[in-house]
Amino acid sequence: MLPLARMLLRAHARYPLRVGRVALSALDAEAPLTLVWPPWQAAGSEERARDAGTLATLGGAGLISRESGVRLVAEEYGLPDAAAELARIGEERDGVG
Repeated sequence: MLPLARMLLRAHARYPLRVGRVALSALDAEAPLTLVWPPWQAAGSEERARDAGTLATLGGAGLISRESGVRLVAEEYGLPDAAAELARIGEERDGVG
């Protein structure tokens, strides 16, 4: 897929490309390209438990920050505000909440 995308970028350098009726603006034919695949299906409880264990292990080893871990969990669980969640975790840990 990446070679096809690269070919389209190079073609766009010589020929105008359109998506439907909309002309594409200038694109960098040498820009770095990557593919990001969405999950095929929603994570199940076993996979989420395994991911939580991995994050706890990484956090305990100092290889990931608490903030990064909370951000990743927030994305997976659809929590709207990772920073607020992190603050609530701190309050609960400190006995404030």
